[in-house]
Amino acid sequence: MVSRNRQAFTIVELLVVIVVIGILAAITIVAYTGISQKAVASSLQSDLTQASKQLEMFYVDNSFYPQSISNCPTPTLGNLCIKQSPNNTFSYTPGTNTNAKTYVLTASYNTTNYTITNNSKPIATAPLNPVADWLAVQQGDHYGNFYDLVTKSYATVTRATPKTIYDPATQHIYDIPANQLAVNPRSDGKSGYEALIEEGRSNLLPQSSFEGTISGWSYQYIANGSVESSTDRSVYGNSSMKITRIVSSSEANVWKNLSGLDNSTVYSYFVWAWADTSNTACIFTYLATVDVASTCHSGSSKWERLGGQFTSTATGTVQLRLSHKNASPNLNSVYFDAVQVEKGTFATSYIPTTTTAILRDADITSIPTTNWNMSSGSVFGSVGLTPVRSSYQNILTMTPDNTSKIALYRGSGANVGFQINGSAYSGPIQTSDVPHIEAGTWVTGGNQIAYQDSVGVSRSPAPLPTINNIAYIGSGYLGGIYYYNGPISRIVVYSNALSGSDVLSVTNYIKDGP
Repeated sequence: MVSRNRQAFTIVELLVVIVVIGILAAITIVAYTGISQKAVASSLQSDLTQASKQLEMFYVDNSFYPQSISNCPTPTLGNLCIKQSPNNTFSYTPGTNTNAKTYVLTASYNTTNYTITNNSKPIATAPLNPVADWLAVQQGDHYGNFYDLVTKSYATVTRATPKTIYDPATQHIYDIPANQLAVNPRSDGKSGYEALIEEGRSNLLPQSSFEGTISGWSYQYIANGSVESSTDRSVYGNSSMKITRIVSSSEANVWKNLSGLDNSTVYSYFVWAWADTSNTACIFTYLATVDVASTCHSGSSKWERLGGQFTSTATGTVQLRLSHKNASPNLNSVYFDAVQVEKGTFATSYIPTTTTAILRDADITSIPTTNWNMSSGSVFGSVGLTPVRSSYQNILTMTPDNTSKIALYRGSGANVGFQINGSAYSGPIQTSDVPHIEAGTWVTGGNQIAYQDSVGVSRSPAPLPTINNIAYIGSGYLGGIYYYNGPISRIVVYSNALSGSDVLSVTNYIKDGP
């Protein structure tokens, strides 16, 4: 008789096999997902690289970028046909002029997007699927706008007149066209640009640029030298004020009384000066015979911006003086240009005047917010070097009034804050004036949290404001004054309140990326 003993798997053995198969399957899926994501990223970046080469070749031939890249298979005059990889899509936006000098190109696959602009490298949207991710992009020489990487659209800038800015990198002053922002390379060294958003303030000093005339300025100690409008060198326009001293160890200067100042109010003053010897070209403010404040050129043989603040009083008239100071034995000429006096604790970019004070129209940059979740959310702002000031630097406000808003702000010296409906947290998070990321989160029934480079401190919540469908970048109280300037390169907004680890991920992404 043949024995037929059959040995089967036990339940435990079967479970072990199933678990092992599950682990191997999970590892395979994760590995495949990672490889797949890398392949998508590689495909998108490759498409952008090839497209940018074709765009640059088109620019070399035509001195402008095409209005369209989708005229396929046979492009019409002034356009291109650029093919992308299967399943990838292109979104192309040329500059606002007919002969476009700039472009923004996005390659997408499902929810993965990479964007490139002229004069930049491929850039990806921030992680965690933001509702809106705004970058400052260049559209021309020293001007541009915010561009939304999600909706592929530009923000709206309300400014009906040009704005004048000085760029220390080129040592020139530029006129920014109406309805455009001033844009400079990012101050943190990363690729991309910063949009300079300024408040509406006035240059209270008539005859500020010395273009062909120095009328309105009075002379003091003129026997010690000569004063004239000169085309030797300039910052704004073609001329500057030239003071030549002919008597050693004596002073030659011009001055102007500042009238109509508000009592007990802080004013900022500055001038661009040029000198080849230190402490010769100086700007002074006097109250009666008392030197209220002064500063002098380093003698570096290049333009420097000199200035400071003073507080007006009811006891006398403040006098502004431009001086070739008594620094023996130097008798060479010094130059002054683009002088400005304005109310406030920090100086904005130059506002040229002739016979009257000039008011700068504020840059009010608005963006649509119809898809944002106002019961909870997070907002990030990438900002560059900003003047230390005692007032707020708002990055984003959600309603056009002083109390109902969601805003990030920079306070005096070491403070950063996050504000909802007039209730704010402000604490000593940042200790130096360096490029940084500011962030804040909010949630109904939960705490607000203010972040600066991911360091967060919470506070009790305030009632959420009634939010309209427009947000304002870099603006405070739109119903009155309250516009604060400062370079901003990126705004990222999420429709949910992020945790500290998520905030760290986003801030590092914004800091390390373009």
